[in-house]
Amino acid sequence: MVGVSYKLDDSYTWTLIRRMDKGDNAAGPMDYYTRTECYSKLAIVLSLMKQSFEPITDRHTKIDVIQSIVYNCGSNYTRLNFTRFYTVVLEKDGEIISAASLRIHGTKLAEMPFIATNAIHRRKGMCRKLMSAIEAVLHSLNVGYLIIPSVRRKAKTWEEGYNFSRLTGEMKKHIMYYNTLTFHDSIRLQKAITPPDYVRGTFTNKMIVNINRAPNNTLSRLRITRSSLKIKDYKITPFIMR
Repeated sequence: MVGVSYKLDDSYTWTLIRRMDKGDNAAGPMDYYTRTECYSKLAIVLSLMKQSFEPITDRHTKIDVIQSIVYNCGSNYTRLNFTRFYTVVLEKDGEIISAASLRIHGTKLAEMPFIATNAIHRRKGMCRKLMSAIEAVLHSLNVGYLIIPSVRRKAKTWEEGYNFSRLTGEMKKHIMYYNTLTFHDSIRLQKAITPPDYVRGTFTNKMIVNINRAPNNTLSRLRITRSSLKIKDYKITPFIMR
């Protein structure tokens, strides 16, 4: 459920958040406190993303793309309709350490255009922890692939450190049917979501995550079942995409 924190290891938690307007039931019942807390966290995430990435402005509408994604803003233009985006945050003791933007396109694929870690927590494995939680959730939702855009200088790190690879010919054809984000001079990478054996913690039994229904999106209610998964220790330097 949006706004609910789930435990990982060593007092770390991950939380799914998004902007929820009054009367919007896409994430289920949400009290005033939870809604306010989500908005406060989104403001911090926006600051983190803007510190980590160069400004991205739509050249026709002059819309701030990063801000629109963080606040899952809608638009009459398909390419700028970000209503189905969620933000996944990694926290410890109430501090947001890492955050990622995530949009799920049915069971075939999900996209993650942005992931960033607070500067004082880089090179400590925080990106790894957040990625592990995201992949575990995607697997439990039967999502087949995670797609990301990467700047060229970071592509090798994604490939060697996180087991991503260049888009296959089949995926290039398939992804044309979805409204996904890519950026100038970026490389799209894919990763098959395999059975996770690296996340320690327990997801709440029958936790329901509601995803906004969109055209051609048959997955409107996503169910996470109970599983106990362990995090392996990695010594790979985390990073952010710039």
